[in-house]
Amino acid sequence: MSDFSVHWENPEDAKLHWTRDTVHEPRPSLPLRRSFSRDIIGAGIGRTMQVYPFPGQSRSILVNGYTFETQIPDPPDMTAQKVQQLEARMQADVPDLPRRWREEFEPELARDLAAWQAFHLQAASWDELVQHFDQMLERMVRHWEIHFLIVFPVLHSTRVLSRMYERLTGDHDEQAPYVLVAGFGNKTAERDLALWQVAERARQSPDVLKVFMSHAPGGLMPRLRALSDPAARPFVAALDDFLAPGARTRLSS
Repeated sequence: MSDFSVHWENPEDAKLHWTRDTVHEPRPSLPLRRSFSRDIIGAGIGRTMQVYPFPGQSRSILVNGYTFETQIPDPPDMTAQKVQQLEARMQADVPDLPRRWREEFEPELARDLAAWQAFHLQAASWDELVQHFDQMLERMVRHWEIHFLIVFPVLHSTRVLSRMYERLTGDHDEQAPYVLVAGFGNKTAERDLALWQVAERARQSPDVLKVFMSHAPGGLMPRLRALSDPAARPFVAALDDFLAPGARTRLSS
């Protein structure tokens, strides 16, 4: 890592403790992508922070293509005030979160996905494409706002669960509390099940398996569609359904 040179736009940043984001950005990001994601995600967080006043400030920077993050703490008195406000807001909002997801957030996301799918990119004029792109960026800010309006209460709930479990049982195992909530259905589990079902269909066709083993991902779909094996057609249809925006949890066995 001796050749990993760092140029600080602000020399004061060199005094902060930075950690690389290996969860959201494990691979290097191109500047164009970073410019969009930084503004979109930052705006989404900014809107959510008006609802949930978490202590401190988060910052991220791009160094040689990699994303690094740091936390800047608030003064102690401000931290205590924010924590008190946050606890009160979470107690009011967490019980209502499942309803808001079902009745507000999920339908809103589904409407946007349907509208984007219905837009004919090839038939649009240049001005229409630019307008569509600008509208998509604004909606993506809203999507990130929804993301954090959900994730922040969920993270708060896990901390409450962990503290309660330790207080009631005396067990300091950090993983033990989450065994209590394992097995409940969620979108991630539904997606994983759908992907497993697609994989099971692939195993039913030697020709499909051969294509996967001998070609890069970017060239798979044309070759899969050209297969004459009758068992390949259900797999291609299942894969199309899985890859369709908003449809990854609708696949049935």
